[in-house]
Order: sequence, then C-alpha cells, then structure tokens
Amino acid sequence: MVSCDGLGNGGIQHVMMNIVRNLSGEFHFDMLLFTHEVRHFDAEFQKYGTIFRIPNYKGPSKLRRKLDGYVRFWRIYQGVKKILQENGPYDVIHCHNYFEAAPCLLAAKHCQVPIRISHSHSAPQYTHFLTKIHQILLRSILVNNATHLVGCSKNACNYLFGKTSNAKSVPNAIDLKRFDRLHYSQPKIKHSFIHVGSLGIPKNQSFVLDVFKAIQTHWPDATLKLIGNKNESYEKILRQKIADLHLENVEFLPHHSDIPALLAQSEYMIFPSLFEGFGLALVEAQAMQVKCVASNTVPRETDIGLCQYLPLKQSPEQWAQAVLDMSDKPIPQPNTQGVDLNCYIDKIRSLYLSGEKQ
Repeated sequence: MVSCDGLGNGGIQHVMMNIVRNLSGEFHFDMLLFTHEVRHFDAEFQKYGTIFRIPNYKGPSKLRRKLDGYVRFWRIYQGVKKILQENGPYDVIHCHNYFEAAPCLLAAKHCQVPIRISHSHSAPQYTHFLTKIHQILLRSILVNNATHLVGCSKNACNYLFGKTSNAKSVPNAIDLKRFDRLHYSQPKIKHSFIHVGSLGIPKNQSFVLDVFKAIQTHWPDATLKLIGNKNESYEKILRQKIADLHLENVEFLPHHSDIPALLAQSEYMIFPSLFEGFGLALVEAQAMQVKCVASNTVPRETDIGLCQYLPLKQSPEQWAQAVLDMSDKPIPQPNTQGVDLNCYIDKIRSLYLSGEKQ
C-alpha cells in the first residue's frame, strides 16, 4: 500500500486503514510513506505490517525543494524498486499518491508485481499550466503501467486518468455501525451547525463563516463547530474573520474529536468545498441524519438523501435561505445501501484477487 504522504488523520488515510483493518486476515500489508513524521495511524498500522519511508524534502530551503521536485520521480522509482526487490515478492501494489503513483507503478511493473492499482481520491479544478504539462507526462506513465484504475468518483477518475481511460468508480464508504443515529439517545441541539474538513482553502471554511453570519441574523442562538486538521496560518485568518464579522458561538475542534457523537448532536452541515474527489464527511453527516448544504463541485455520489447542492457563485444569504427552507421539512431516511463499508471491502478484495486488467 502506498500512501499519499504520511498516515495522518485524513480522509484518504481513513480509506486505507479501513482496507487494512478489514482485509488483514486475508492479506499481509506493508506501507510506503513519503515523510519522516510519525502521524496519527502509524502505531496502529505497525500491528499489521512494516512501514517503509522515502521522505520528500519539506525543509525551509526553496532551492532544495525545487531540486527535490526535479529528481523525485527517479528517487521514488529507485526507492520503490529497492523495497520490492528486498522485501518481495509482492502480489499487489495499491497506490493512493496521485500522479506520483507513476514511478511506483513503473517500478512495480519492472519487478513483476502482477496487480498494480492506482486509486484517485481528488479532483482539483485549478492547476498551473506547467504543472498540467508535467501531469500529462505522469498520466501516460501511470495509465500504461497500472493494471487497475480506480477512483472514488467519476470526477476523481477523470482528473487523474483522463476522460478516455477505462477507470472504475468505486465510491468511498463508511462503517454504518459507527454512523448510526439510533446509537445516540440524546436529541439534536437546535440550530446547531457543523463542518468537518482539514482547515485550508480547498475546504473553504471562510465561506462557511459567511453563511453562518447570514444564518445568525435569523437564528441568533445558532452554534458552529469547525473540525479538522490544524493549519495555524489559515486558522489565524478564520479567527480574524470571526472577530471582524462579530460572530459568536463558533468553536474549533481537533481532527481526533469524536465525530459520530458530534454529528449526532448537529442539525446541519455546511460543506462549500472548492473541489472534492468525493467528500466522505458529507456521507457520514447524512447517515447521522444531519441535513446538508454543499457546493455543486462535490460529486453527486455523496447524496444519500439529505443533501442540497448549491453553486458557490450564490451569495451566503442564498445559502442561508436554503438552510431555512429545509428547516421545517421532515428528515428523510438516508439511503446508505451504496456507501456500506462491507460492500466496499468486497470490491477491493476482488481487485486484489484479480489478475486481469480492467
């Protein structure tokens, strides 16, 4: 298994750990990381297998970061090849590291790993021209050396593999035992809002605050919880905005919070991401009977019955009105059939056991 970076408490890492936990009795897993840092899931994963590392340079020198970018392809290729030769043979390589899966898959093919999977989890919309050229080259290597192309949504497949690829969309899934409102007896807190996502521009928490400001003009008692990985510089911007907007009842909570319990207390989720490969937090919220408003950049595969999708060009007041309009409507029963983790694991198992190119 090849991570996108380290084993932090992020959405991709949750997907990988769900696979490892559920299939460790049938398969042996090792993990390749691209950082020296010990993060959220490192200790747990070491119960299942070995962690290998090919760290990227993340230091203060801009020159070294630039040089690292130039040599990274061959450094990763040589490192993966050495790991495979010294610790194999391996039957499967499952890459979650976007375009940098290209050198991993090339090395795996040269080491005769029979099943080579590239797994796409995101779909950014804004890319620099030179980056696009680089991505075209990496995409060609990736597609030609993978045996299976998988994405969490159609958008994620198109982004990484191209629109003409023979990629398979396998939507991310959740553990329905954890995200079941029936396990929580306490009532939801009236006018309570929640947002789950790493603090940063892609998740667009700044717009969440704008919408919440518009909501508090109607519901002064409304509360908002922002949950996600810490980003000190972006959090500073958000806290300044909270002060400028004279917002009250806004709370920042760490990524390791008890998210199912917090969702059980919440009535609404605001999810205005600039782009998403999938948006698993949105599915978790709906499974817990939280009404959601999300940007129309989020794949519709996330809709299990309690979500409305709005353009980001609409004003915060229009988003707030959408919340007000849904407030008097009954909560429908979420349709969780397509997001059951057990079904997802069955699909991943079939990939690991299949030697045929899809």
